[in-house]
Amino acid sequence: MRRILLIAGLVALWAVSLQAAPKRYVLDPQGSTIAFVFSLEGRPISGQVPVAAAHVVVDFDNLGASQVSAQFDLTRADAGNVFMTEAMLSASVLDAARHPQALFRSRRVTAAGAGARLEGDLTLRGVTRPVVLEGQIFRKRGSDANDLSNLVLIFTGAVSRDAFGASGFSRVVADRVALEISAAIRLAE
Repeated sequence: MRRILLIAGLVALWAVSLQAAPKRYVLDPQGSTIAFVFSLEGRPISGQVPVAAAHVVVDFDNLGASQVSAQFDLTRADAGNVFMTEAMLSASVLDAARHPQALFRSRRVTAAGAGARLEGDLTLRGVTRPVVLEGQIFRKRGSDANDLSNLVLIFTGAVSRDAFGASGFSRVVADRVALEISAAIRLAE
């Protein structure tokens, strides 16, 4: 009898741990971008960069076990018009010809109020610097409260262009670039 109870207890513990396990998600590239805003002679200019790939693991019971990494396709970045886009992709700014991808890898994920804080490393132009992003995870609109199969991650932060050596046109373009990352993800099968 004691052996049956022990086995039943282990099975119950195993079942609970399966529900609480980290969940792997895959990216929907069509619904995922980085929006950015920089200042050109005091005027805000916005654009976007597509998310090329992402690896997302979310543990809703232990955010610290979550992980995020993403690649961004700089060759398809758009700064609003052809002239600003060409300047942004040039060797003195993003140098997209030599460095076509940017990469983000989280080092630490923590709860921050109703959202999360991602501390990680951003590699841009072959230079890696720490960056902090804050944001939230949302369920698909109209989905059941327990349905975590389709999610949207929205995180914001800012970077210094100079820190990555992307200092071209510094007389007219401010150093700080604001970021808003929106990633549509679905539970991996």
